[in-house]
Amino acid sequence: MKALEKDRTRRYGSPAELSADIQRHLANEPVAAHPPSAGYRAGKYIRRHRLAVGFSASVAVLLVAFAAMMAVQAVRISRERDRAEKNREEATKQAQVALKTIYQVVTKTDEKLRPVAGTGALRKELLELAMKNLDEISRTAATSRWADRTMGVALQRMAEFYGQMGMTAEQVQVLDRSLQIFDRLMAEDSKNDWIAFDASISYDSLGEIGRETEPDPAKIYHHYEKSLKLREQLVEQVHQDQPSLVQRKRSLAISYIKLGALALALHDPARALGYAQNAVNTSLSLAKAADSKESPDRESIAAAFGTLARAQLLTGQEAAAREAYRQAEQLEREWMQAEPLNAGARREFARTNLAVGDMELELGNVEVSVEQHRKAEASFAKEITKDEANPELKWYRANAQYGLGRALRAINKGGEAGSYFRQCFATRKALLSDDPKNIQRQIELMLVQAQLGQYDEALTVARAVEQYGPLNPGMLFSAASAYAISSNPSFKASGHSEKHQERERSASEAIRVLRMAVASAFRDRWTLQHVPEFNGLRNRSDYNQILAEIP
Repeated sequence: MKALEKDRTRRYGSPAELSADIQRHLANEPVAAHPPSAGYRAGKYIRRHRLAVGFSASVAVLLVAFAAMMAVQAVRISRERDRAEKNREEATKQAQVALKTIYQVVTKTDEKLRPVAGTGALRKELLELAMKNLDEISRTAATSRWADRTMGVALQRMAEFYGQMGMTAEQVQVLDRSLQIFDRLMAEDSKNDWIAFDASISYDSLGEIGRETEPDPAKIYHHYEKSLKLREQLVEQVHQDQPSLVQRKRSLAISYIKLGALALALHDPARALGYAQNAVNTSLSLAKAADSKESPDRESIAAAFGTLARAQLLTGQEAAAREAYRQAEQLEREWMQAEPLNAGARREFARTNLAVGDMELELGNVEVSVEQHRKAEASFAKEITKDEANPELKWYRANAQYGLGRALRAINKGGEAGSYFRQCFATRKALLSDDPKNIQRQIELMLVQAQLGQYDEALTVARAVEQYGPLNPGMLFSAASAYAISSNPSFKASGHSEKHQERERSASEAIRVLRMAVASAFRDRWTLQHVPEFNGLRNRSDYNQILAEIP
């Protein structure tokens, strides 16, 4: 058609141009006779390069197919991801519900059951059941921190049961595990006040155990002071609404109470007085807490007044001590009236009776002391009938029997005193057999052995205590007390001269150990001046010299 064009400008200009166009056609190249469209030129290119274009086309088809497949897969994955996310969210929600339930078993249910006599076995069973499932739940996505905290709290509760069963080593082990959890969580989230609150409880509990098993006072103070520091920070710096201000201040008051009790046990009444005054002030401020919607904390306030009373007595403030004990008794009566089923309220009231009985004995009001100790002993005996498996109640009753024996002996009722001492001995021996490495249980048994005239056994323990706790003034005082008891005129020996020699030897040993105690920061002159066990030494010049050396 190009060759036949009428317009010669549109025809081939010569046969050579026509020939060249034919050659291009044969070579599958674009010809001058065809409009130069992109499709035409592409078609010619494909014809010229069939192999390369075929391979490229195959690759292109595969790429397109792969892209299409991936697009479909992406849609499916997206749908599966959405479904999995929903499932994970549902699993997480279920795990959180399970953890919340376990946490309530560990805390709320335990707190509700604790005051009820005879529920120890049930509480232990519930706690073991809760802990059994914690590891499994903690593997669920996005619940590890929640699960870790619940595990830490469960370990604390288990430690309480180990303590009640006299299993001190196991108690320390689970508390150490709880602190490993809490320390890690505090490092991960320093503004989570609950974690610090929980950690303070574990440190507090280790301090309590230390009072019975640790000879070095510095190590006991270490745990209590770690707890105190955390609790002071919780009151001073609040990052979240919970724990409440009441919970924070209550825990702070408990730290002061425990530190005060430790200082009393170590015979440092001035230090105890400072802690006790802080405990009372903090406890009383609870009622003024702005967000306080809880019932009055009579327990910690009463305990604070009890600690204060003893510290005041040992610093020579007799009238103030009597008033503090009166306030403690009043708070405990109100507590018993408000919660008649609360075994803890009855126990604390009996403990105050016991403390008042000891005070009256030391002040020489022996008849009043006997009355107070009888009330305490009867109260603990009654509680044991409701909760026979509770070793803590047995321990308190043994203490009341020991105090009653001391008071009865002071008014020359040796036969009745001996009966109570023997009952005390049987209980303390059983408690020691449950926890044979507990040094405090050994000391308690040593003292009642001395009162019963089992001097060889008692003084063997006294010598061991000297070696075990040369830095512990409380332990040294107890050892000196055993020597002092064995130096009294009722010491039984075969002959008069031998009796006198043995008594003198025991008296000298008591003086020697008291000197060790003073060198180890014994600061309790009042007790040395008033407890009846040292009556036989008070006319000695070396004894009075010790009194003069106490700061």
